[in-house]
Amino acid sequence: MRFSTVVLALAAAVPSVLAAAPFPIGGEIAQITNSNGDVIMYYQGRDGDIRQRAGNGPIMAKDQYKNTQVIPKGKARANTPIAAIAYQGDITNTRIYFIDNNNFLNEIVQQNGKVTNTWSLGYGNVQNSKALAATTDGKGRIMVTFVRTENELSMAHYEGSWSWNDY
Repeated sequence: MRFSTVVLALAAAVPSVLAAAPFPIGGEIAQITNSNGDVIMYYQGRDGDIRQRAGNGPIMAKDQYKNTQVIPKGKARANTPIAAIAYQGDITNTRIYFIDNNNFLNEIVQQNGKVTNTWSLGYGNVQNSKALAATTDGKGRIMVTFVRTENELSMAHYEGSWSWNDY
C-alpha cells in the first residue's frame, strides 16, 4: 500500500469550504490517506484544541467517521499550521506536528488512534510560521519543514535522533 500526506491551509477566501464542514474548524488541516481510501484528518478546532476525524472508507461517508480530541485546548497555539505523517507507512502509527503556546515545534505520537507520547522537539522561535510540512520515507526517517520567525526555511530531520538545518 502506498500512503500520501496532504497538508492543506484553509484561507478566508474559501468560506464555502468552512460552511460545508460538518464539524467546527478554527484553523489548519492535515490529512493522511491510504490506497483503500481510509482517511485520518487532523484539524484545529475553534477553541484551539487539535482534533482528528478518522474512519474507514471514503470521507464522504461521514456517518462512518468519528471525531476525537487529540490535544486539549490551550496546548497548541491557535491558528498555526499542522502537519501529519503515517510513520513507516502505517496509517495506524501516526505523527502529528504543531506549534505550542511557547512557540516550540511539537510532535504527537499516536498508535491505533491513541496518543502515546507528546513532546517538544526543542526547536523554538516559530511563532509566526505560516507553513509546516512533514514527510517520511516509510523506513523511519522523518523531515519536518517550517518557516521560522525570521522568514527562513528550517528543517528538522529524524534518523534515530533529531537534527536541525536552516536554509
